[in-house]
Amino acid sequence: MSTVSRTVRLKTKPRPWPPKAVEEAARRYYDHLAEVWPPAAVAARRAYEGRLRQLTAEGIAGDAPPVALHVLSFSCERDLPEQVASVGSFLAHVGVPTELTIVSDGSHSQDSRDLLEAIHPSITVIDWRSVARPGLPQALWDYAEISWRGRKLLVLVSLPVDGPLLYTDADMLFFAGAVELRELPSAAGAGPRYLLGHPPLPAWNDACAQGARPSPAKPSST
Repeated sequence: MSTVSRTVRLKTKPRPWPPKAVEEAARRYYDHLAEVWPPAAVAARRAYEGRLRQLTAEGIAGDAPPVALHVLSFSCERDLPEQVASVGSFLAHVGVPTELTIVSDGSHSQDSRDLLEAIHPSITVIDWRSVARPGLPQALWDYAEISWRGRKLLVLVSLPVDGPLLYTDADMLFFAGAVELRELPSAAGAGPRYLLGHPPLPAWNDACAQGARPSPAKPSST
């Protein structure tokens, strides 16, 4: 059992947004997509979103092998279709992690939380406040209360890593090349890793940290 799981049971239950707030946020997001995406892309996303419950009922994971890895993603209601696709692609091409924790920014409806957890028994949806460690600066809490970026930052600095852990954004898709992630648990002693961009340039900024730099991950088709 990971430290994250122990923390969740000690905290209060999530506080989902009211249904009307969820609907209004979805409407505004599709209005935004209509301005920046081609019509066919918006229509394809709507169609996929309409099939989410069917996909969950059919079973996304299949016969995925176990992977000794804790996977964590920070997510919101708006990204529900992308989160379902991300989780499904991980289970299909990498395997079933020891735990797959989806940290909500607080906007997920209860139906969406239930849908995500129905994908596979390894999945748990928790509220961002559930993983906040004590003693964080008040400025970070203030930032978290006004922006999802602040909530994401609070989650990332709070995670007690007591074993191999992979963080992934909600809209990350995993393809066949992601099978190499199964090697991460045994290679965890090499230190932190991060995804290379394409072309393979390190996603690292020396201004972000001092001391030893983490080793770059091998170039990947993921």
